[in-house]
Amino acid sequence: MKRKQLAVLFVCNLIPYIVGNAIMTFLPVYAAKLGGTEASAGIALSISFIGLTLGTLASGWLSDRFQRRKLLYILCGLACIPAIFLVGQAHNIVLMTIFISIAWFFSGMANALINILTGLFVHPDERGSVFGVIGTSLALGQVIGGVVSGFIVDHGGFAALCTFGALVWIAPIFMGMLLEDKQVVAVESRVRRPSVPLSGAIWILIGANVLASVSNFSAGLLRPIIMDHLGFNGGAIASVTMVSGLVMLPLPFVVGWLSDRIGRRQMIIWSYLLSSVGALVLMSSLSLWQFWLSTSLLAIASGIIGVGLAYITDLVPSEAVSVALARYSATPPLAGVFGYAGTGLIVQVIGLSATFVTGAALPLFAVLMMLTIRQNIRVRKIPEMV
Repeated sequence: MKRKQLAVLFVCNLIPYIVGNAIMTFLPVYAAKLGGTEASAGIALSISFIGLTLGTLASGWLSDRFQRRKLLYILCGLACIPAIFLVGQAHNIVLMTIFISIAWFFSGMANALINILTGLFVHPDERGSVFGVIGTSLALGQVIGGVVSGFIVDHGGFAALCTFGALVWIAPIFMGMLLEDKQVVAVESRVRRPSVPLSGAIWILIGANVLASVSNFSAGLLRPIIMDHLGFNGGAIASVTMVSGLVMLPLPFVVGWLSDRIGRRQMIIWSYLLSSVGALVLMSSLSLWQFWLSTSLLAIASGIIGVGLAYITDLVPSEAVSVALARYSATPPLAGVFGYAGTGLIVQVIGLSATFVTGAALPLFAVLMMLTIRQNIRVRKIPEMV
């Protein structure tokens, strides 16, 4: 892949993560201050992630239908600016939910379009490494979002943070103009199909990643509320996001390189196991360093999403890349739907500790699902697209 294209893809993927992490760090606290309980706050965030999921899924169909991925990305940016600004102006939880859902719909579509463009341009020999570079934007977005969000909230409030997020979205609109696009012509695949049926392998990967990601979103709802109740200020709450991002920052490079050599499946399985440990650590966290540790462990599964994207690209023919990557890209927001809504309700039924234990068990089930996929692909060379 050309370095210019890779650099533009990276920046275009980075901006939504900066804004998303900055706002999501404080959105549960803001929802609670608008009169929401843990349950209602969870439902509000869950609805917003339905929008994120729908936007991510829609990107695959729109990408193939119109073959105008660059234009679609720019339009997503134009829609995000007013929606994110209005989130901070909402005076009740209903309006907040509506505006954040619109913003997340177009943000999800934008990120998925970047993943699709990466899959279309990347060479088979460098899939793990390139997707690893793109995946680094998630960690860097957490670092930048964590640094700026705490300062802005402590000095200007949540409305100022949303105004900042709206202004930042101007940058990817201009960067999107530099993207290269590609028309995809469906050709008969000459690649030997994997031993596991293609559709079965894809759905196993999707299901496993949803289960593993639920724990991260469950913690994402409860952690800021718990820290707020414990008396931590905005800077301390935001520092958790920043520290987890710093830990994750080198991961895509390392795991991308390793996945090209020792296998993608192993890397995914290890990330799920560490995610389970992180949920258990969070259950007993009282000090700031404990929140840092637990969040870093939980975030590892998100930090290697590039390995999963590369694994998907290995398993499908070129003409199916757009839809397959869009479906897999939808697994984190889909997990957010279940994680936020389920956590808010479950914590009121079985209690906080039991909720964390349940969250820790889900990545273990995801590991069992991954073990049913017999293939452990490293790099498989396939013909170039025409």
